[in-house]
This record gives sequence, structure tokens and C-alpha cells, in this order.
Amino acid sequence: IIEITKASTYWRKPVATGENPDVVRRGTVLIPVLKMNINAGSGAIRVFFRNEDGLVVGDGITRDVRGGTEISIAATAGFEDLGMHTAYRTGDSPPWVVQVFEGPGATAPSSEFHKVLETEISTLIR
Repeated sequence: IIEITKASTYWRKPVATGENPDVVRRGTVLIPVLKMNINAGSGAIRVFFRNEDGLVVGDGITRDVRGGTEISIAATAGFEDLGMHTAYRTGDSPPWVVQVFEGPGATAPSSEFHKVLETEISTLIR
């Protein structure tokens, strides 16, 4: 359904004001972000961010996709202290990962989604 032509990850402070503020868990100071260039037929992607223990952090994010586009998806939770990122950056903490699944539509059941990408979250802050 989709072809990922480019993908990158980074961390950033949540956007709290403006036209499209981030919806994040209270107390979160840094969130991971996945930026992708994709080509897609008609379908949807479902994205999960997982912490160093492999547990889903925040909410799964589902978006309808069509055609060629660049998409950025930010997690709804992340690090609650800048020191957590310092440990992450120095390798004292195992890497977080982001998983991308494709499916026929945003309302399709989970069983119809299939993993197309899993990658570690970079240590880069933007």
C-alpha cells in the first residue's frame, strides 16, 4: 500500500501553542518524531513509539495516506527530564524504536495492518 522512500527520526520539545499544538502527556519535555517521505495508494499508516523496554509510549497514531507526501508524526509522550535524553545519547539507555504499519484504511482492524518499518530513534535533538 505504501512505499517509504526516506525516513529520519529526532527528538524535539513539544509545541504547546499555535495553530497545531502537540497533544502530549503532561510533564513531557522531549518527544520523538518520525519524518517520512512516502508514496501511497489509498490506505493508512499506524505508528507506535516504543521505549527501551519495548513498551508502547503514548498513543498509537493512525493517519490516512494517499499519493506522494512528506509526513511528520510526533509521539504523544517521551522524556520527562532532559537528563533522560543525556543517558539516551551516551548509550546508557537502550534505544527507543518507532514502528510503522500499513493498512487499507484508518478504521480497519489491527489484524489488517502489517509492519513495513521499524527503526531506532536517533539521539539528535532539533
